[in-house]
Amino acid sequence: MAVCLVQCHEEFYYHLLDEKKAIDDTKGEEEQSGSSDSGSSDSGSSSDEEEGQGTKDAKKKERTKQLDENKPIHPKTLAKSPHFRELRPLIESFLKSTLHVLSEAGKEAKLLQFVLNALSKYVPYLASFPKSSKPFLKTCVRLWSAPLDTSEEYNAVRLQAFLRIRQLAITQPYPFIEDALKMTYLSYAKRSKFGTASNVTSVLPTLTFMGNCVVE
Repeated sequence: MAVCLVQCHEEFYYHLLDEKKAIDDTKGEEEQSGSSDSGSSDSGSSSDEEEGQGTKDAKKKERTKQLDENKPIHPKTLAKSPHFRELRPLIESFLKSTLHVLSEAGKEAKLLQFVLNALSKYVPYLASFPKSSKPFLKTCVRLWSAPLDTSEEYNAVRLQAFLRIRQLAITQPYPFIEDALKMTYLSYAKRSKFGTASNVTSVLPTLTFMGNCVVE
């Protein structure tokens, strides 16, 4: 799953948003394959294939950097790709699996940080999957407003969860932002009740951070 989170966004972008490059690369591979079959040894052709694959992967990574993570990808843009019909169920399955990892990770702070950080590459695609965007929002709000664990590791999780909430609010179509505002405000108000005179010194920094997030 970790490998998928790190690399799948490159394939999504390559096959759905970089269609011309994908076609050109496919033609280039076919031409290279034909030429290698006609005039080179097995060892030479295999080394050429490895070199070509490495160049192709490098180009994918470079082009993926062009994607603005805070800019929504319109559903019609993805629908124009001839590969979208084939990839749609795979993307839905991937999103559900990622959501399951977030839900079952418990208090594994490092795992939560990793998944939430990697998720930033996939949030723009959620505009085409409205059934997945709301569950992701609920999960991120739950992690952001979790019981007042003031450890440094979990505060990093709280920060990553808020960044994904903000990203969802920016990239998803209206009125999704209203749902995000409502859920964050209610969660903050609920957690504020746990701040008492006896524990104010330990929980005040966290509550202040959450309050600043609501304002943001």
